[in-house]
Amino acid sequence: ATGLLDPIPPRRGRRPGPDYKAIAMTMDLIQEAERPLVLAGNGAIRKLASKHLNLLVERTDIPVVSTYMGKGAISDRDPRSLMSTGLGPVRDHVMEAIDQADLVITVGYDVAELAPRKWNPDGGKRIVHIDFDPAEVYSHYVPDVEVVGDISGALWEVNQRLEKQHKHFDTEWFKEARQHILDDIKSWDLKEGKAFTVPGVLNVIRDVLGDDGLLISDVGAHKIWIARNYPTYRPNGCIISNGLASMGISLPGGIAASLVDPERQVVAAMGDGGFLMNSQELETAKRMDVGFTALVFNDNNYGLIKWNQESHRGASVGVELGNPDIRAYAETFGVKGYRPESLSELGETLRETLGSGELAVVEVPVDNSVNNQLRTSLEAHGRR
Repeated sequence: ATGLLDPIPPRRGRRPGPDYKAIAMTMDLIQEAERPLVLAGNGAIRKLASKHLNLLVERTDIPVVSTYMGKGAISDRDPRSLMSTGLGPVRDHVMEAIDQADLVITVGYDVAELAPRKWNPDGGKRIVHIDFDPAEVYSHYVPDVEVVGDISGALWEVNQRLEKQHKHFDTEWFKEARQHILDDIKSWDLKEGKAFTVPGVLNVIRDVLGDDGLLISDVGAHKIWIARNYPTYRPNGCIISNGLASMGISLPGGIAASLVDPERQVVAAMGDGGFLMNSQELETAKRMDVGFTALVFNDNNYGLIKWNQESHRGASVGVELGNPDIRAYAETFGVKGYRPESLSELGETLRETLGSGELAVVEVPVDNSVNNQLRTSLEAHGRR
């Protein structure tokens, strides 16, 4: 010990358990419901919270929708997963199920992750709030019950009571919505000889990247596609910057992920705009000898801004970028650079970079016209 400069030793804190009256009220609401649905936020991907949430789903067949930051709370292979929500203002397929739900159980959800007015527009949903913290005051988010305390402890208590009640719900009411989601994702598969698109490339990444691999999303149009289209099979299998939504997060995020778990396959996905905001960190990554694949979706645009401008005004302005040769730029740092030109080459490149465990930059030129195609197709689906 040296006195005042000694660091304060860390202490592991314990969160309080749930209030028994709040649990009883929660059970009453579950018993009364016919079409309950879980909205899983960032707090649901903690290790024990995810474990107990999965147990809840297995026992009751309650479907789960995640926020961008709750992806992987349950595996998207599970037939009760309805993937993610948050695209707005366009109604996505997942809203078919959310609209029908007569009880929404939010788990580890914060209103900053997804504005409640997007999934509870008239404020009429019955809501159970399970979180570390009390619900924020919000006109479209007024829970009937707040279960405040340790999330895993609350879910454990609910599961204990459900085990005695043998409560199961019908699954037919949300199956069509799930099938629409899966069909939509499949529809974006790339074809040999055609231009690359973000959703098509994501399908290739999902095929190549192991179930335990990690996809880190930067901020831009690709983030919307990753959130809605990228199936995630474990907690923290996909990390998305939301809330503050800071561009440039993905490259340093890849460095951090590789330092935490050097053996894990990591893809840091970013647009050309986000890459140029932090591309100097390639030097840091090289110096620290970390290994991950930095994948740059290059549309020579601030794609999300363009998408929003065209959605609101029918035209865009000031969003075009003049980019360097990204492959050659990476190589000036001593990092391997790639620019696949075909579907087969893209798959081969990703298998090579992820298999080697080395640091690599993969530039993928993409056609961003699919962004407006998505909006058009969803609007047409909504009119059926």
